[in-house]
Amino acid sequence: MKLKKLVPIILSISILLGGCSSFSSVQKDKVMVEKTNDEENNAKISKEEAKEIAVDYLKKYYDIKEDKKELKNLIKEVKYIKDPEETRDYLYGIESNGAWRVLWDKEGNKEHSYNVLIDAKDKKLLEIQNYVGVNTKGITKRKTIIDLKQAKQKAYNFIKNNELVDDINKLKLTVIYGKGIGKFIFLYNEEEYIFVDVDMTIDKVSRINRNIAPIYICDDTHLNIKKEKAIEIALDGIEKYFNGKVDTSKLVEDISLYKEIELPNGKIRPSSWNIHWRDLRVKEEKNKDIEYSASIDANTGELREVGYINKDLNQKTSKISDEEMEQIALDFIQKSKFVSDIKDLKEPKIDRWKNYNQEGGAVGFKYKDEILWAYIDFINKKVEYIGYGLR
Repeated sequence: MKLKKLVPIILSISILLGGCSSFSSVQKDKVMVEKTNDEENNAKISKEEAKEIAVDYLKKYYDIKEDKKELKNLIKEVKYIKDPEETRDYLYGIESNGAWRVLWDKEGNKEHSYNVLIDAKDKKLLEIQNYVGVNTKGITKRKTIIDLKQAKQKAYNFIKNNELVDDINKLKLTVIYGKGIGKFIFLYNEEEYIFVDVDMTIDKVSRINRNIAPIYICDDTHLNIKKEKAIEIALDGIEKYFNGKVDTSKLVEDISLYKEIELPNGKIRPSSWNIHWRDLRVKEEKNKDIEYSASIDANTGELREVGYINKDLNQKTSKISDEEMEQIALDFIQKSKFVSDIKDLKEPKIDRWKNYNQEGGAVGFKYKDEILWAYIDFINKKVEYIGYGLR
């Protein structure tokens, strides 16, 4: 099972939130697709119950004119999901529970186009998406009618007004990003993430996703490296490799603990602390990214990843050749002494991406039995994040 960590996902703006996806069209004369598999019988709630629950969630969170019976008849597909990698977001916490995905879609104007994901054990809403009126094609080029600050308030109000959490005071905004669609990540009660997409071109909440995976709970009683020590290691690493003194009092702190898991290749990925400090004020007001981050082995205290992002997203990204990317990475590694001898770095490979019309990329080197990745800031032509096994 792949596990995507928050920082590299946001750096590449990849499929963490999947807000720019769309359903494929369904022929008008096509009836609901009833997909079945042997594992459905293990679900704690049935397919029919899943339909009812999905309809109830849609009626609760969106102003939909059709009554429950009509909405149920409009369902086009119901699918049982056992493997969390079948979802766009891998960390649903459904490894043992499974989930039901209920889809609506209509060809043409798609006046009924929704997506609901429900935990197949406890009926909790994992994801709900309303595509009606949302056309994500070319959205970054369309004119926005609300800004990030207004979109943030809309996301917060949606959670509050629809009572998505029991105590709104335990809700903390940890991440803001996006263009056209504003994406907001809230941490609830220090153990559950809630993702909200707001289409800023039509002033509408289009998607909510809940990550209830217990890997985020910071229970460090059984670990050698406690939370306070992990913070100390992170701050020391940021200062050592990026010459950055961090005043955390002005930043939003986001600390999570990833549990130990067995990887597909049979190796064990140990428990790790993932620490982020972000300046959300400058992001909201000036569209600048300022973030410090680190990942620490929770058993040995080894600094596995470290980063310092500081760039103005209003600036255009530079054109950088593969050779220049590699040289930027090698210069940083040699100067910072992230590894003792750069001659030990083998088989360099380049990974590139483009998100929100900005170029990005990383250079990966084989180092011993791992891959060391250096993420390149294409605005300032420098390394902004480095670590093992990021991609």
